[in-house]
Amino acid sequence: MAGDGPRDVTVLEAVKGLAENPALPPDMVFRLLARPRALQAVAERPDLTDAMVAEIIGRDDRWQVHALALNPWLCHRFRTVLARHREPGIRAAVIVGGDGRICPETPKDAGRRLFETLIDDPAREVRETLARTEGVPADLRARLAADPEPQIRVMLARWWAQAPANVRDVLLGDPDERVRSAAFCAYFGHLDLDEALIDLLARDPDSEVRAGLAARPDLPDPMLNVLTRDPSPVVRLAIFARPDTPEAVRAAIHADITENAPTLDDLIAADDGYSLVFEYLQADSALSTLRPAWVTAEAERHVDSPYPCFRAAAARSTELPIEAVRKLLDDPDEQVRITMVHTAPHLVDPQRAERIERAHHWDRLSMWWEYEPVLTHPAETLRRFAVDAEPRLRAMACDDPDLPADLAVALAKDPEASVRAAVAGHRSLPTPNLIALLCDDCEHVVHAAAASPHLPVDEMDRLLVTAGL
Repeated sequence: MAGDGPRDVTVLEAVKGLAENPALPPDMVFRLLARPRALQAVAERPDLTDAMVAEIIGRDDRWQVHALALNPWLCHRFRTVLARHREPGIRAAVIVGGDGRICPETPKDAGRRLFETLIDDPAREVRETLARTEGVPADLRARLAADPEPQIRVMLARWWAQAPANVRDVLLGDPDERVRSAAFCAYFGHLDLDEALIDLLARDPDSEVRAGLAARPDLPDPMLNVLTRDPSPVVRLAIFARPDTPEAVRAAIHADITENAPTLDDLIAADDGYSLVFEYLQADSALSTLRPAWVTAEAERHVDSPYPCFRAAAARSTELPIEAVRKLLDDPDEQVRITMVHTAPHLVDPQRAERIERAHHWDRLSMWWEYEPVLTHPAETLRRFAVDAEPRLRAMACDDPDLPADLAVALAKDPEASVRAAVAGHRSLPTPNLIALLCDDCEHVVHAAAASPHLPVDEMDRLLVTAGL
């Protein structure tokens, strides 16, 4: 909680927050540049002037320049400068940052010219990044199929699933076995199946290859039966997902994967059996996100499916009757409910929306202070959330742009740091309460308070002085 005594600021977090503050005056942005190693965030700002960019490049701090290269708002002129930087990692970052081309002044052909500059870069890291980047024009990307480094050609096959036929043919006939193997795994779906190819694929040691074969709609029944008994759950999951799989077989595969889903302890203890245990982990993870298109196309038939992934696939349909939509919104499986919410948010009534929100279990593997709402709620609901027993809902109350000041003050004194961090940037929070959060015991709250656009300029200056800037 915030203290009442002298402001004992967590200086580094406060300065990091200032680096993200959209209201930070330009002269203070320049002052932040004097502390580059801790402040990559200042190089990620969308409002950098040419003078600021030139200063960052001139200081040549590796991490800050790397962050600048990734900045999608960076103008093409400076991106071209960084494309000639001595550090391969920075040149590679230029490719990633330039792929989106958000900067409004970027010429239409700027991306192509940038990629042309780097396509023959001497550093493998740069060419690998190009091989993975969808935005590279196809004719330029195709040149990497003749790259002298086999690893670049492997990356190209793995990351360019939609490569044109001429590129596929080159990679499938590559003199290096590793490249041919990667290309074969990626492109055999384009090949006509014959007995020899089927036999070769069915005996491939890579379960992903056998799974790809199992998914082929033109697979003969005898081989389908063989793969149904494959020892790998990854392969059998591909059988599960087929529309022509007998229901008894589908149920058996689903039960096997879900009942044998390993824990972290199982993985640690697996020892010699690690490979199979890991494949069960892969299959269980893939099952949870499986959304077969054929299920969505026949959505009404699968609203009552015993398989949550099929009900979630049905929830992707925009053609379900309202009774089916409501049923899926009330589904016991959270992924089904959330999918239906995303498909038809306009059909979620306020009472159901609040019920879904209360039942939502946010991702505990993500950063603990992030509380993303499932839905948009009316102001009256958000104000009730402000005094709810659940910290996640109290934090969500800050989504109300007109949150009353007394509620904002109460949330700024909340026992949960995540709630205090959420309200720190709210426009309804009185200035004294915002300044008090700069003294909070939790560094994330200090960061959020320093990042608030409502922080007075003299407080911004004080923080910079405290940091020696």
